[in-house]
Amino acid sequence: MKLETLLWADFDRTVKHLTYYVSREWGFEIENIVGRWRGGLPLAVALSHALKLPLVTGIGPRTLYVTDVYYGDRPLPAMAPLYTVAWGIREPMTCPDGLYAVYRVPADTWAVFPWTPYESSLESMKRFEKNKR
Repeated sequence: MKLETLLWADFDRTVKHLTYYVSREWGFEIENIVGRWRGGLPLAVALSHALKLPLVTGIGPRTLYVTDVYYGDRPLPAMAPLYTVAWGIREPMTCPDGLYAVYRVPADTWAVFPWTPYESSLESMKRFEKNKR
């Protein structure tokens, strides 16, 4: 598996893209935002600022749920199935209903986000590969 290092410029483009998408598709339906701990939280904070919506810790029926990469191994939150965004989705997965992902992450690639230390990403990738077997 190879590592792909993302830059803050990539993050900024993703925030702009998701801000436009969420505003156009769900604008008046979203009341607040929650980020999946670790990877989804930086993106959730940025979207909270961009959309001028509060960042919260609990999921309600009009909450935008934000995650980093959807792997298909963890279910989407039952309370907010219509409002979920992700930076990416791991191939060959397809987006389930209610999930919008900006990028497709090749199955042989591990994304290294700008806020994650390289060594930590390397450890996470090794755990992922081990659990995949």
